[in-house]
Amino acid sequence: MPPQYHLKSFWEARFNKEHHFEWLGDGKETIIPPLHKFLTSTLEKQNQQTQERCQSEIEIHHHTCPRLLHIGAGTSALSNHVLDEYRSVFEKDGKKLENGTIVNTDFSEIVVERGNEERKKEEAAGCVCWEKGDMLKWEDVVKLVVSNGKRDDLFSVIIDKSTSDAISCGEDIVFSEAEKENSPTPSPLVQSFLLSHFEINELKLPPMEVLALHLASVTKPGGIWIALSYSNNRFSFLNEPTKGLEGTRLVCGLHWKLEDVYGVDAPSGQEGKEGVSFAPVVQHHVYVLRRTDTICE
Repeated sequence: MPPQYHLKSFWEARFNKEHHFEWLGDGKETIIPPLHKFLTSTLEKQNQQTQERCQSEIEIHHHTCPRLLHIGAGTSALSNHVLDEYRSVFEKDGKKLENGTIVNTDFSEIVVERGNEERKKEEAAGCVCWEKGDMLKWEDVVKLVVSNGKRDDLFSVIIDKSTSDAISCGEDIVFSEAEKENSPTPSPLVQSFLLSHFEINELKLPPMEVLALHLASVTKPGGIWIALSYSNNRFSFLNEPTKGLEGTRLVCGLHWKLEDVYGVDAPSGQEGKEGVSFAPVVQHHVYVLRRTDTICE
């Protein structure tokens, strides 16, 4: 039986007594470099657009920071590293990050309450927020991007430090037309599939596929998903048809493309310990996925 890392009860019990822990390191040497590359590239494009507007005498608009969603933020220091990176790239010439630029999420009420309390004490209270949410529940995901009743506040960056690993421990999620009252709310992608394939009244999806579909619906085309995982095949499903539904179009690979993946040496935990001359090399894996131009209604 796999660890119960997918259960809210597991994490609530753990966070009750644990105030800081790093799964697969703090992300500074693994997640921050590809984030830096994306942010600086975005800023360069914005500067180029500003120059073009100046040359054509079109009104110049201020830079808009790419909105970031940190899923399963937990008690890691990664959320602080992300804020530092955003500030180093975008807070120049007196500019400040906009409200709601960085959204940290977790389904643990304890962690979210702590995060919001900490931010109230700091200058970054406006640009960083903590939201309670289960990324496998569509109603929790969609509320993160709804503004004035419209889904118009999409993210450009998703970061995920071993949250996908925890989610993958769960069982398949069943969406049933016949048992709607007892079935989870389907995202538009899942609902449209069920409605267009009348012969199918029940759909089973692995939790990672549900996560990918949910995130696709709230990420801008061209946005990225940076994930750090202990697994070297965490996203293999992107190139596979949905289980038991060969030939269908409900394939996560329509919405996400794996742009890069590389191994990084994991901290052994033995560095500097007396009497330890050799520790076996363990690798973690950094994934960079790109949101395609397919539209999610």
